[in-house]
Amino acid sequence: MAVMGGRLFKVSIYDGVSDEDLLDPQAGNATYKYTKDDVDTTAFGQADHSHYRTLGSFEASFEGNFNYADTDGWMKLLTANDFGELISGSNVMNAPAAKMRFYIDATHGYECDGHIEIELSAEPTGVVTASATFVSSGTVTKLGTIS
Repeated sequence: MAVMGGRLFKVSIYDGVSDEDLLDPQAGNATYKYTKDDVDTTAFGQADHSHYRTLGSFEASFEGNFNYADTDGWMKLLTANDFGELISGSNVMNAPAAKMRFYIDATHGYECDGHIEIELSAEPTGVVTASATFVSSGTVTKLGTIS
Protein backbone atom coordinates (compact mmCIF):
# COMPACT_ATOMS: atom_id res chain seq x y z
CA MET A 1 0.00 0.00 0.00
CA ALA A 2 1.36 3.39 -0.97
CA VAL A 3 0.15 6.30 1.13
CA MET A 4 1.34 9.78 0.29
CA GLY A 5 0.66 13.31 1.36
CA GLY A 6 2.44 16.59 1.66
CA ARG A 7 2.55 20.25 0.83
CA LEU A 8 3.30 19.75 -2.89
CA PHE A 9 0.07 17.92 -3.70
CA LYS A 10 -2.22 19.21 -6.41
CA VAL A 11 -5.70 18.11 -7.55
CA SER A 12 -6.61 18.89 -11.15
CA ILE A 13 -8.72 17.87 -14.11
CA TYR A 14 -6.79 16.86 -17.21
CA ASP A 15 -8.79 17.59 -20.38
CA GLY A 16 -6.52 15.68 -22.74
CA VAL A 17 -4.34 18.75 -23.37
CA SER A 18 -3.59 20.50 -20.09
CA ASP A 19 -4.38 20.44 -16.37
CA GLU A 20 -6.95 22.73 -14.81
CA ASP A 21 -5.91 23.00 -11.18
CA LEU A 22 -8.73 22.59 -8.70
CA LEU A 23 -6.70 22.54 -5.52
CA ASP A 24 -3.08 23.37 -4.88
CA PRO A 25 -0.64 23.20 -1.94
CA GLN A 26 -2.28 26.20 -0.27
CA ALA A 27 -5.56 24.28 -0.02
CA GLY A 28 -4.64 22.32 3.09
CA ASN A 29 -3.79 18.67 3.73
CA ALA A 30 -3.97 15.67 1.42
CA THR A 31 -3.51 11.92 1.62
CA TYR A 32 -3.43 9.54 -1.34
CA LYS A 33 -3.67 5.76 -1.04
CA TYR A 34 -3.28 3.16 -3.81
CA THR A 35 -3.99 -0.45 -2.82
CA LYS A 36 -4.54 -3.83 -4.45
CA ASP A 37 -6.93 -6.49 -3.20
CA ASP A 38 -5.45 -9.75 -1.90
CA VAL A 39 -6.99 -13.06 -2.89
CA ASP A 40 -6.18 -16.11 -0.79
CA THR A 41 -4.89 -18.83 -3.14
CA THR A 42 -3.88 -21.31 -0.46
CA ALA A 43 -4.25 -24.94 -1.56
CA PHE A 44 -5.98 -27.36 0.78
CA GLY A 45 -3.41 -28.92 3.11
CA GLN A 46 -0.81 -26.20 2.58
CA ALA A 47 0.95 -25.15 5.82
CA ASP A 48 1.04 -21.41 5.05
CA HIS A 49 -1.22 -18.98 3.21
CA SER A 50 -0.55 -17.93 -0.38
CA HIS A 51 -1.91 -14.66 -1.74
CA TYR A 52 -2.33 -13.09 -5.15
CA ARG A 53 -2.70 -9.36 -5.78
CA THR A 54 -5.65 -8.45 -7.99
CA LEU A 55 -7.70 -5.30 -8.53
CA GLY A 56 -6.30 -1.90 -7.64
CA SER A 57 -8.08 1.01 -6.00
CA PHE A 58 -7.11 4.63 -5.42
CA GLU A 59 -8.40 6.86 -2.64
CA ALA A 60 -7.65 10.48 -1.90
CA SER A 61 -8.70 12.73 0.93
CA PHE A 62 -7.99 16.44 1.13
CA GLU A 63 -9.15 19.46 3.06
CA GLY A 64 -8.77 23.20 3.12
CA ASN A 65 -10.54 26.52 3.36
CA PHE A 66 -13.70 26.80 1.28
CA ASN A 67 -14.41 29.87 -0.83
CA TYR A 68 -17.73 30.16 -2.71
CA ALA A 69 -16.08 32.59 -5.14
CA ASP A 70 -13.56 29.92 -6.19
CA THR A 71 -15.60 28.55 -9.11
CA ASP A 72 -12.62 26.62 -10.51
CA GLY A 73 -11.84 24.74 -7.31
CA TRP A 74 -14.10 23.50 -4.54
CA MET A 75 -17.26 24.67 -6.31
CA LYS A 76 -16.66 22.30 -9.27
CA LEU A 77 -16.12 19.41 -6.90
CA LEU A 78 -19.14 20.41 -4.80
CA THR A 79 -21.31 20.53 -7.93
CA ALA A 80 -20.16 17.02 -8.91
CA ASN A 81 -20.82 15.86 -5.33
CA ASP A 82 -24.36 17.30 -5.41
CA PHE A 83 -25.28 15.18 -8.42
CA GLY A 84 -23.74 12.03 -6.90
CA GLU A 85 -22.34 11.14 -10.30
CA LEU A 86 -19.09 9.61 -11.38
CA ILE A 87 -16.52 12.37 -11.66
CA SER A 88 -15.11 12.20 -15.12
CA GLY A 89 -14.38 15.31 -17.06
CA SER A 90 -17.73 15.32 -18.81
CA ASN A 91 -19.68 16.36 -15.72
CA VAL A 92 -17.08 18.67 -14.15
CA MET A 93 -15.76 20.26 -17.35
CA ASN A 94 -17.12 20.03 -20.85
CA ALA A 95 -14.39 17.59 -21.89
CA PRO A 96 -15.62 13.99 -22.26
CA ALA A 97 -12.11 12.48 -22.16
CA ALA A 98 -11.06 14.35 -19.02
CA LYS A 99 -9.74 12.59 -15.91
CA MET A 100 -9.14 13.64 -12.32
CA ARG A 101 -5.43 13.95 -11.51
CA PHE A 102 -3.90 13.80 -8.04
CA TYR A 103 -0.28 14.95 -7.99
CA ILE A 104 2.32 14.27 -5.31
CA ASP A 105 4.73 16.74 -6.91
CA ALA A 106 5.04 18.43 -10.32
CA THR A 107 5.18 15.17 -12.33
CA HIS A 108 4.16 12.20 -10.14
CA GLY A 109 0.67 11.11 -9.16
CA TYR A 110 -2.46 9.25 -10.22
CA GLU A 111 -5.12 9.77 -12.89
CA CYS A 112 -8.62 8.26 -12.77
CA ASP A 113 -12.37 8.76 -12.67
CA GLY A 114 -14.27 8.27 -9.44
CA HIS A 115 -16.79 9.42 -6.87
CA ILE A 116 -16.40 12.20 -4.32
CA GLU A 117 -17.99 13.11 -1.00
CA ILE A 118 -17.58 16.60 0.43
CA GLU A 119 -18.28 17.84 3.93
CA LEU A 120 -18.46 21.56 4.73
CA SER A 121 -18.10 22.98 8.23
CA ALA A 122 -18.20 26.54 9.52
CA GLU A 123 -16.56 28.13 12.53
CA PRO A 124 -17.98 31.03 14.55
CA THR A 125 -15.20 33.21 13.10
CA GLY A 126 -16.76 32.79 9.65
CA VAL A 127 -14.12 30.44 8.24
CA VAL A 128 -15.66 27.66 6.17
CA THR A 129 -13.59 24.51 5.65
CA ALA A 130 -14.17 21.64 3.27
CA SER A 131 -13.10 18.00 3.48
CA ALA A 132 -13.29 15.68 0.50
CA THR A 133 -12.92 11.94 0.01
CA PHE A 134 -12.43 10.58 -3.50
CA VAL A 135 -12.62 6.89 -4.50
CA SER A 136 -11.57 5.71 -7.96
CA SER A 137 -13.83 3.90 -10.39
CA GLY A 138 -12.22 2.13 -13.31
CA THR A 139 -8.64 2.32 -14.52
CA VAL A 140 -6.05 4.06 -12.34
CA THR A 141 -3.04 5.36 -14.25
CA LYS A 142 0.22 6.20 -12.47
CA LEU A 143 1.84 9.44 -13.61
CA GLY A 144 5.64 9.47 -13.56
CA THR A 145 7.49 6.68 -11.79
CA ILE A 146 5.76 5.73 -8.54
CA SER A 147 6.80 2.58 -6.76
